Amino acid sequence: MKYVNTYFTPLNVQTESNVKKFIKYLSQKEKENEILQCYRGEEEKNLKDRITNNPQEVYQYLYEIGDKCRHLFMDDYFTNTRAHLTNIEDCSPKTLNFIYDKISYVVCNSRLQQKVRDHCPLNFIKYFKEASNKTSFTNNISEINSLPNQLIVRDYYLYFLHVAGSQGIRKESILISTSKRLRTAINFAHGWKNHSMVYGREGKPNKNSSGKIVYHYFVPRPFEFYAIAPWTITSIHNTVKNLMLPTYNPGGLFPQQQEVAIKGALFPHFILGVHKLDTDEFITNPYLENISQNDFDRISKFGFNIDQSDFEERIKESKFNGHIETDSRGNYSEHKNKKE
Repeated sequence: MKYVNTYFTPLNVQTESNVKKFIKYLSQKEKENEILQCYRGEEEKNLKDRITNNPQEVYQYLYEIGDKCRHLFMDDYFTNTRAHLTNIEDCSPKTLNFIYDKISYVVCNSRLQQKVRDHCPLNFIKYFKEASNKTSFTNNISEINSLPNQLIVRDYYLYFLHVAGSQGIRKESILISTSKRLRTAINFAHGWKNHSMVYGREGKPNKNSSGKIVYHYFVPRPFEFYAIAPWTITSIHNTVKNLMLPTYNPGGLFPQQQEVAIKGALFPHFILGVHKLDTDEFITNPYLENISQNDFDRISKFGFNIDQSDFEERIKESKFNGHIETDSRGNYSEHKNKKE
C-alpha cells in the first residue's frame, strides 16, 4: 500500500513511519477493547457527488466536514412532510410507531423469512406480528425517564432495520454502515459481488476495483456514545432486555457482516484515511501526518483536533442538507442548511 496525502503526493519516509506507528497503536488498543476499528466500502463517485462539485478537493473537504448519514443527503428537508424520524433526536410516538410497523413488515417479509427464523427469537417475531402490541411498545419507550435513554432503545431497533437492507430503512436512516471486517467493506464497495481477491497476482490492483474505496475509521470508548452494534456493544442489548422489551439476536439478520452502525456522521476526527482499491493508495487524513507519539493516547480517546473554521462554508458547498454535532457524551444535535 502506498501512503499519500490529499493531493496524492507520497508521504515522506518519516511521516509514513509515524502514520504506521499510530495505526499499529490503535490495533493494540483494539485488542485491549479500548477502540473499535471499522471499515466502510463505497464508490468514489458517490463520495464526490456528496462532498463537493470540485473533484480535486474531495478529500480535503472530507477531512474537514466528514461524511453524513443518508438522512442528510437523500431526504428533502424542505418538501418532505413525513412526521417520523425528522431529526437525529426524534423519539416521538410517531417515530416509534413507524419503527414498530417497519419491524413488523420485516419479520413478515417473504424474502427475509429464513434470516428472520435464523436470527430472531420466536417471542420477538410473535411480538411484532401482533398489531395490538404497537401501543404498548410506543408507550413503554416513551415512558423511559430521559431522552438519552429513550434514544438508546430507539437506536437498538433502528439497527435491526438498518442492517435489514432495502426491506428495512433507507433514506430516513440516521445511521451509517461500517463493519469490523475489512473483507465485508471491500465486498460492499463492489456492490456485494463475490470478490475473493482485491488484487491480482504479483500484487497488482484488480481492474474490477476501479473507483472503489474503503474508509478506515475508529470509534473510541464509550462505544455507545458513537455507534450501535448490539453484538459487540452488549450494554445496549442488555438495556433493552432489562426493560422487558423484545430483543433480537445481537448480530441482526446478517451477523456475518459484523456491522457497526455509526450515529449520524463519519466525523473527520476519527477517519484515519481512505484506501483507493484500484491504485492501492491510502489517502491519509492530514491531521494524522504530523501527530506526535506523545499524543497517541489522547487521540485514541478523543480523535484528531480538526480545524473546522471553514466548516459552515464547506457544508453549504456540499450536497448535504445539514450536519450533525455531538458533545462526545452521547448527545447529538442536527442543524439544517438554510436555503439561499
